[in-house]
Amino acid sequence: MGIDLDFEERVCVVTGGTRGIGRQATELFLREGARVVASGLHERSVDALRERLAGFDDRLHAVGCDMRDPDAGEVLVETAVSLYGQVDVVVNNAAAFDYPSGGPVAREEWTDLLDVKLLGYVQLMNAAHQELAKTHGAVVNVAGIAGVLPRPTSPHVGAVNAAIVNMSAAFAAAWAAEGIRVNVVSPGSVGTQRMDERVAAMAVRRGGAVEEARAELYATMPLGAPTDPAEVAALIAVLAAPTFRAVTGSHVIIDGGVTLRQRRSG
Repeated sequence: MGIDLDFEERVCVVTGGTRGIGRQATELFLREGARVVASGLHERSVDALRERLAGFDDRLHAVGCDMRDPDAGEVLVETAVSLYGQVDVVVNNAAAFDYPSGGPVAREEWTDLLDVKLLGYVQLMNAAHQELAKTHGAVVNVAGIAGVLPRPTSPHVGAVNAAIVNMSAAFAAAWAAEGIRVNVVSPGSVGTQRMDERVAAMAVRRGGAVEEARAELYATMPLGAPTDPAEVAALIAVLAAPTFRAVTGSHVIIDGGVTLRQRRSG
């Protein structure tokens, strides 16, 4: 028997919703009957999403949005309410950082990631708070396994992801009485363009070929390959679905067993 996720006529706001995991989540919500406001940093990715999902024009509003802007959260929520009347789900998935070259991480890289990911997440949650209270809605924040398995070459990524997990637990406790659920998904390596960028950066740092770097990275994955972004999107949808009213304050890792291997070897 299939599980009814109950997204029909619900309204979802998805940041980073035009590429990778976010695009897969946007598509899944639409297929399940939801109306979606999907934001992306670059207009070309926004245009590409509109073209790809042209059949959902009546239920999709794709918009360029920089989550560094202190007003971005308010704008997205106001857009959703103006177009569709409410907000039921917020998926915070925006991210912005370059894979490290091996040198020290500059202050600007720390503040950029903090602004986009941690502070950007918080400002959208705060902007959507009253609307989510009306609908007894849900928030799903996308972090990453660097929050529990820090990488020495990118300490800012691990620090921000760990902060997102902590922040989300605090909001889950604070908002539970209003019927708002807050959960976190931490993917490991995911088969997106960002994965290709990571492999290329590894190859540059080590002075080797891209395929050698890819094979080395894949060898660290117990299942032998990165996670399909559609699988991460499906997990996001489950955590966001009103069908699962009792799930809040959870941190779910989807990494193909990487953290399990690290714990056992540690």
